[in-house]
Amino acid sequence: MADAASIAVPNASFESPNVTGIAPYYQQFPTAFSIGTWVRYGGFHAVVEGGRYGANPSGLAGTQFGNMTGGTGGGTFQDAAPYDGSGSPDLYWQAGRTYTLTVGAFLRGDNPPGTGRQMDVRLFYRTAEGAGANALATRTLVVGTDALSTSAVTDYTVTWAVAPGAPEVGKPIGIWFTAVAGGSGATGDWGFDNLRLQMTDLGAVITNFTAVPASLQAGS
Repeated sequence: MADAASIAVPNASFESPNVTGIAPYYQQFPTAFSIGTWVRYGGFHAVVEGGRYGANPSGLAGTQFGNMTGGTGGGTFQDAAPYDGSGSPDLYWQAGRTYTLTVGAFLRGDNPPGTGRQMDVRLFYRTAEGAGANALATRTLVVGTDALSTSAVTDYTVTWAVAPGAPEVGKPIGIWFTAVAGGSGATGDWGFDNLRLQMTDLGAVITNFTAVPASLQAGS
């Protein structure tokens, strides 16, 4: 059995900044790049208090969630650690390890995206701060295909295995939400919350492997 460990994603349930009970009950993510901070580009992307805009979906972790417009050309992302290597080692891609991101997703009750609208959940890396993002793995959520609703948060996962010598090795882990083309209904708003990142050390699979006794091998 491989050894698995949880990695703490900064602001994983979007409880900062606090907007609970404070009108207008949301605050947009900054546009200026900052390590360990959710950053937005294009459109409305914000921390929002649950229940202030449509019904409060069951399954929220805390009182707030991340909100993103369903219109294409915008997104929310985070570079988890500094590019000088000074962050926690767990926040950098490491060779021989598999990473699984779980995210709770839903459709905002007062303005849900229409059928066919899509949001990508991506894991990525950059070669340097300010460089373009290179997507490693993507889970595309599709309204009307995936079990998305306005009443409850549903978990989805995206996984990436880092090969020895891969270009992402030693680079900060990146998480990215973006609306992509698809569907013809209302663009609406997506909600996401409760990010959980797990790392599995593939080397442990070999270390913990128990050889089959010779007496049980085929032909013996």
